[in-house]
Parts: sequence; C-alpha cells; structure tokens
Amino acid sequence: MNADQKRIIQLAIELVQGDGEAYGEGLCDGWTERDKEIFSQANPLAQKAQDAIRAFVNHPTETAVDDITNMVLYSKHSPFSVRDGCWGIIQDAIYRRGYFASGLRRLFG
Repeated sequence: MNADQKRIIQLAIELVQGDGEAYGEGLCDGWTERDKEIFSQANPLAQKAQDAIRAFVNHPTETAVDDITNMVLYSKHSPFSVRDGCWGIIQDAIYRRGYFASGLRRLFG
C-alpha cells in the first residue's frame, strides 16, 4: 500500500470515529489540499455526488431544493454522506477494490 492509500485510511477512520461536533474546528479543517484530493479520489460515493450536482445544475427545477433536501437529509445512502463515503473507503481498502485495487484490477474490473 502506498503512502496516499495509508493516509486516506487514517483520515477515513478519524472521520468515522469523530464525535461530529458542530461547533469549533472540524476534523477536516486541518486537511491539506492533497488530503482533500485523495479523499475525493478514494471516496466511492464521490462520482454519485458529482453526477447529482451536475444534474441539478444542468436541469434546475422548481423542486430542486426539495430534491436536494430529501437526498441529503432523508436518504440512507446519500451521495453527500461523508460517513458512508468513509465506510466505503475502509471497505475498499479491506477488499482491495476501487482506489486500493491494483492497476490491472482497475483496468479489467
């Protein structure tokens, strides 16, 4: 496992174990730009979030705010859920898939 992969596992575990305090400095506030970049690459839900955002931006509707609210607040598997993304990163690391897969495995699925 390379340094970026080890780092993202560490960050994901910290976020899952974090207390989620709403005030003061958050767990992500101390992240470097590289940390943010590898989190985005490793998060299996990141593409879903980008697709959802792109759909809302490209096709705004009167109900877009309601759609976003339902997706973020009420969906069990929201593409915006950091906790679900972290669990996905941890599972991918365990099973060596996605961001943690070998080059050949990524190429051939």
